[in-house]
Amino acid sequence: MLYPSMNDLLKKVNNRYMLVNLTAKRARDIADEAEEAQTPLTEKPVKMALNDIMSGHIVLREHHADEQDADTAPAEPVHEAEPSDEETGETPVLDESAQESEQH
Repeated sequence: MLYPSMNDLLKKVNNRYMLVNLTAKRARDIADEAEEAQTPLTEKPVKMALNDIMSGHIVLREHHADEQDADTAPAEPVHEAEPSDEETGETPVLDESAQESEQH
């Protein structure tokens, strides 16, 4: 039997799809850290990630839609749309030279 078992892992993370995503993200982090430090890994990154989840070192944090992370916050203000001709009271003018070139 493999350790940790799927049943044991699902007690830590209730959703198997979230478990897969959490494991993959942690495994990538482990591999990246080992590569940056130029240290060889004694185990596969996925096995290390599963052990971290099982031991409680890695916990799934729920994200609420009303919270905004620094990564998802807009870097620049959103440009506002220009007022329409109806809002400004102006009559739209068609450039006749552009219209003629479109017809040819």
